[in-house]
Amino acid sequence: MFKAMVRLSACLFGIALVFLLLVELLNASDILEGLQEQSYYFRVMLAILGSLAAIAAWFLYGFMFYHWGSVIFKNRFYKRLWFFSLLLGMFIGAFAYYVLVFELQLTDHTSRKIKEKQGN
Repeated sequence: MFKAMVRLSACLFGIALVFLLLVELLNASDILEGLQEQSYYFRVMLAILGSLAAIAAWFLYGFMFYHWGSVIFKNRFYKRLWFFSLLLGMFIGAFAYYVLVFELQLTDHTSRKIKEKQGN
């Protein structure tokens, strides 16, 4: 359940990051000037997506801090590095931690289980 919640949070936050970058690029090119004239339903969809992404970002931040506290790192330097990344990077730091630490550990653990099953 924990892994599913973390993946859902990371997915929603990742989608929000993509939309944020897209909106910034479109805003820089002055394409979004007529956004107020867009469809009502389009604006409602963006508002719902933004709300869900904000909630997902907070959940992801909490889950990654929880994971950081429960994981034993081989080196103290990495433990401190990720602590400051999470603390100062907030949501971007949590997303980086998810991609670079959590997901890699999950993938490594899953591949070990598959190898154990094949060996038996």
